[in-house]
Amino acid sequence: GHPVDAPRGVALLKKDCERLGGSPCFTLAQWEANEGADGARVQELLRRACEGGSDLACFELSMAHREGSFGVKQDLAKAASFASMACDHDVAVACYNLAFALLEGQGLTADAKRATELFRLSCTLGDSHGCDYLFATNEGRETFTTATQNLPLAVKYCDLGGAEACYKAASTISNSQAETPETSKMIVKFGRLACHRGSLAGCNVMGHLARDYFQGCNSGIKVAVSCAFAGYLALEGLQLPPLAGAPVPKNPELAITLLKRSCLAGAKVICNDLLAIESEAGEAKK
Repeated sequence: GHPVDAPRGVALLKKDCERLGGSPCFTLAQWEANEGADGARVQELLRRACEGGSDLACFELSMAHREGSFGVKQDLAKAASFASMACDHDVAVACYNLAFALLEGQGLTADAKRATELFRLSCTLGDSHGCDYLFATNEGRETFTTATQNLPLAVKYCDLGGAEACYKAASTISNSQAETPETSKMIVKFGRLACHRGSLAGCNVMGHLARDYFQGCNSGIKVAVSCAFAGYLALEGLQLPPLAGAPVPKNPELAITLLKRSCLAGAKVICNDLLAIESEAGEAKK
């Protein structure tokens, strides 16, 4: 292809920003910020972009006023105002930030009920922190019973995209129902989701489980349980941060081998699941 003509591209962006505002101004603001432009210049471009309909520019302005960056003074009222604009255009993290501001009364009058509604919206839009807040506070009620009774809530907000909710679901099942062939699939599912969504606790627990159960399966220790866990981990794979342990590569063939060992050791639930897993693996090879 042709070499990128940066000066020409920037000139076109400037023309589009003058003519259209919105997204071109936001792209130009990003470029000029990376090139070390004056904060006031970047702020002006972001303002024009936001006024022209760029929801991401509104969010960046919200963060700038919240943190006092791009040469602007910290102004929590303006931060909340720009977050509201971005949230109106379904920017999930903006809805979360606005919810937190409403909860704490940062820049606007505190309103716990409206905050909970916005945490719910941010969760629905895909912000894991919003989902985790709703789980951690029992949907804003901040009253809890037992961990086992909270399991449905943890599963609900894990399914909606939470990270710590997934970790809580995995740990609750592990603690209340024990680590068995019957619970292995669910514990691996929730623990894996927790880790991949950024839960450090989830990653640490899954790293330990992967190490212990692969070693147990290979050594013939509690084969029905250890090979079930190892098999489900190998089925989907597990990415781990360096300090949490060695990652588990996705390997469906190895997974089937390990699950067969669990089945032969008497885990009937694994035998039943193997039929579907082998069928899916066979279809994937076609």
